[in-house]
Amino acid sequence: MSPVRTPLALAALCLVLAGASLFVGHGDLGDPALRDTFLELRAWRAAAALLSGAALAVAGVLVQGCFHNPLASPDVLGTTAGATLGGQAALLGWGLLSARAAEAGLAPDLVVPLGSLAGAWVALALVSAAARWVRDPLGLLLTGILVSTVAVSFGGLLSSLAMESWEVGRALLAFTLGGVDGAGAGRVLAAAPWLLGGLLAAWSLARPLDVLLSGDEEAHALGVDVRRTRRWAVAWVAALAAAATFVGG
Repeated sequence: MSPVRTPLALAALCLVLAGASLFVGHGDLGDPALRDTFLELRAWRAAAALLSGAALAVAGVLVQGCFHNPLASPDVLGTTAGATLGGQAALLGWGLLSARAAEAGLAPDLVVPLGSLAGAWVALALVSAAARWVRDPLGLLLTGILVSTVAVSFGGLLSSLAMESWEVGRALLAFTLGGVDGAGAGRVLAAAPWLLGGLLAAWSLARPLDVLLSGDEEAHALGVDVRRTRRWAVAWVAALAAAATFVGG
């Protein structure tokens, strides 16, 4: 099977299995209205799981192409930990100011995505700032791991502060552990544009990243703007990591 047909076949199989899972395990509910509600809930959760996995997969491909490392993942740039910290901060702030947030029309499904995206971009900004002094890709990866460690530490601090309120602490812990049990139409529709943008960006960067696998000097000699390609790739890695985080925690 060709390299193009293999991922397409796997994606099609994944969609078929996700569709089949909607009708397995619920038994005979009897009431048609109850059955429709059950199927709707399960459909949105299946869509959230597919979207989250696809976002992380595309982000992983971009990272591996940038740093010539088949084991690299979005975690190494600090974007996932930054998105988690941003979502935690947004959720904690909404919980403490829930009354005012409700008056302003701010729901958690709106606040958490914005917080996750902001956290991912802040983490990426820190790594990019360090990249001005660290030219080596390996040094950039080590900087991302350092940012991830700091973000996880601050996330633990927020979790301890949230324990004063049982409901907020429980929501924060559930978000940190991850899961699609609370995913609905709001989360999926909010993350879908980021996934679509990431797919288009990965498609447009495919050839430069393929050339970049031969090395920075060789790619530059072949006409690839190495810094621009890597900058746009890691920017979309941050966006995709944020989308996966606020959909699946």
